[in-house]
Amino acid sequence: MADPMAASMAAAGPPPVVVVRKESSPGIATAGFVLVLVGLFVPLVGLVGFILSILGYRQAKREGLPTGLGLAGIIIGAIAVSSEASVDMGLLLQAWC
Repeated sequence: MADPMAASMAAAGPPPVVVVRKESSPGIATAGFVLVLVGLFVPLVGLVGFILSILGYRQAKREGLPTGLGLAGIIIGAIAVSSEASVDMGLLLQAWC
């Protein structure tokens, strides 16, 4: 005798294919985060990374994607840019006096 469950499965056809899309941060946010990290050691690169992180964060928020890298780039970039600016101001004041 034939198995009734096998017959019903054969009649139903193959199981449906489910495509799972892994959402990740936008590339601009990733680039901004990396540039901010490099900017901790190289002047002015941090400023570019800070700006890219802001743009990437806004894009991720608008598209409903993860915002972690963009937010981390903004926080680290703000610290890096402000510390760089304070060092530059100190050097300018020292040279002026």
